[in-house]
Amino acid sequence: MKNLISIIIPVYRGNPVYFNKTIESCLSQTYKNVEVIIIDNGCNDALQDTLSELNTNENVTVVKNSKSGVCSGRNLGVKTAKGDYIMFLDADDWIESNACEILLNHAVEAEADCVICNRSEEHTSEL
Repeated sequence: MKNLISIIIPVYRGNPVYFNKTIESCLSQTYKNVEVIIIDNGCNDALQDTLSELNTNENVTVVKNSKSGVCSGRNLGVKTAKGDYIMFLDADDWIESNACEILLNHAVEAEADCVICNRSEEHTSEL
């Protein structure tokens, strides 16, 4: 059985443009055994329609968080996750299409409990 990767994304005041890019990057992974868990920390109205639509996707779970804050959101995500591995993203992060595949391969090869990767920043005036 393939390892399941749970990607946890707490969302509060997400920019819809960035958030959509985040979700698209998760759902278009070359490694397909991925679940996306979105923690709604009291999202703004601009994201509510998107969350409702995403909640119909079989690979996405939207969980309402009664507490606030990114830490409580991540903790709730961990409790909800079914994956063998967990990845955390913020609502304005996105990953390369092969990120899960590469990270999982490294974890399996090294029999590692945790793998860490580099990141890059993209600055834009699109806010």
